[in-house]
Amino acid sequence: MTANTIEGLRINQWGVEGVVSTATLTITLIPTAAKTLIVGGVTYTFRAAGDVDAKGEVSIGANVGEARTNLVAAINGDTWNDTNPAVSAAAFAGADAVLTARHVGNTPAVTGSYVDDAGNSCTAFTGGSAAHGTAVAATSKIAIENLEWGDDDENIYRPSFANGLLLRNRGAATAVQHGTRFSFSDQPVVWEQLMHWLSMSVAGGVVPAWISGSPDVYRWTFTRSPLANPLPDSFTFQRRYSNGEAGYIDQRCAYAMLSKIGFSYAENEHLRMSGEGFARKFESSAITGSLSLPTAELGVSAISTVYVDATWGAIGGTLLAEQVIGWDLEFGTGYAPLYTAEGRTDLDFTKAQPNAQEVQANLKLTVLLDPTTYATELAAAAAGTRRAIQVKVAGSGGRLLKINGLYQHAKPSLFKIGEQDGQDIVEMELEEATDETNFFSVILDHPSVYALT
Repeated sequence: MTANTIEGLRINQWGVEGVVSTATLTITLIPTAAKTLIVGGVTYTFRAAGDVDAKGEVSIGANVGEARTNLVAAINGDTWNDTNPAVSAAAFAGADAVLTARHVGNTPAVTGSYVDDAGNSCTAFTGGSAAHGTAVAATSKIAIENLEWGDDDENIYRPSFANGLLLRNRGAATAVQHGTRFSFSDQPVVWEQLMHWLSMSVAGGVVPAWISGSPDVYRWTFTRSPLANPLPDSFTFQRRYSNGEAGYIDQRCAYAMLSKIGFSYAENEHLRMSGEGFARKFESSAITGSLSLPTAELGVSAISTVYVDATWGAIGGTLLAEQVIGWDLEFGTGYAPLYTAEGRTDLDFTKAQPNAQEVQANLKLTVLLDPTTYATELAAAAAGTRRAIQVKVAGSGGRLLKINGLYQHAKPSLFKIGEQDGQDIVEMELEEATDETNFFSVILDHPSVYALT
């Protein structure tokens, strides 16, 4: 067997758990020009044939068949319209077309004055639900270098009966708990799958919005409110191992979520990510075939910037003008498996439960500060003043990551001052704070939809 064959044959892939919602779009006659349909947050305005010249416009064509075809093309992305961020449209079968949500449990809004056209209508989205712990088929491979699995939640009990022997007399083993833990560290951030990791850590059920700009992008906003349960998405993970010679070990585990996620920047490096999570026990199951990795772009640290302001409303307004040597950010989701007694014969945890005491955000900045800025932050530390900090990383094609948080300095009066390359550097350590309305959010822009179905 050649070296590294086992690692080369490994597969890790995933799919978000739940059921997508659907709606039925009915077109029995040509829509009236200037009528509108709003679906998935995007407004579509019908225009006479030949009059389409802007985004959001749909030609009614010469007959009802052309109107149907043009509407489906507009929702799925055509010459004038970007792909709808929340729904996809199937081809019409007769007068009806099925609209399908791009995220499980999602019920995107469908409204529009165009339904005043007699015979044309659209039903509400129904049938969608989150189904935590219900295993699903994977939809893509995970772009990650190394995913480590542990057995901390696999516990058995073996009694030691008194049997008159000069050694332990162990009885038969009885499993008392099942589950698994996983972790990854120092991994490159892949723009094309970052929304997956954020949906299973910061907040779930997030559908991107289409943002018109230069260029146009899709925007995911993951908000961790101090007043609401974030309901993260759960994933089914599939893995394949091989000895490199013959046969495979194919397994899957359900209800995978993150308990921690972190990002780090260092000079002359790409943006890196780490995390810890949990899932139910692995079981034998054939993995989903014919899946591929995304064409990945990595985040580059050199185009990272940091902003420091006094309030959440002003966040991202004041650039920390001094040179940023590096930063490390870790977010604790507060989620953990909850094991209870309700007749689960598989001995897995029943559900994931948030613990407010474990929700935390820690940020360390290593910077070159001038005396004025140092004095400002020193005063804020001494007074316990909240600092609204945004860490921003840009990529190509409109890719953009903004990590917003409210913090307080962890040290009341002194920052660590060190030396690097002949320069005095300052290490500022900050920990989570809140104004009881705002706390933490991550905004991700990307030129493609990358739906979580």
